[in-house]
Amino acid sequence: MKPTTPFSSTVFVQFVVVAAVVATLTCLPVGVAAALVLHAFGVPFGALLTFGGRLHAAIGLVLWWLLIYVGACGYAAWGFPWSEKAVAPPRR
Repeated sequence: MKPTTPFSSTVFVQFVVVAAVVATLTCLPVGVAAALVLHAFGVPFGALLTFGGRLHAAIGLVLWWLLIYVGACGYAAWGFPWSEKAVAPPRR
């Protein structure tokens, strides 16, 4: 079995999955907080979700997730254990 290096495909997949999980778990609280703050200024939630009515709500939701995913990639890169011992599969 080939040893896992910090730049192998297995490590990259783990990194991408960690970032996706963080982005997914972050969407709801960030969306609620943004909706409450914008509601205080008279901006409806639909305008936030659809980027001012320019996009369909489903497309807007995907775009918001992608924007949060970019930030989650930075967080995952900072917090991911890049050492070989941490990401290598266990030896039997």
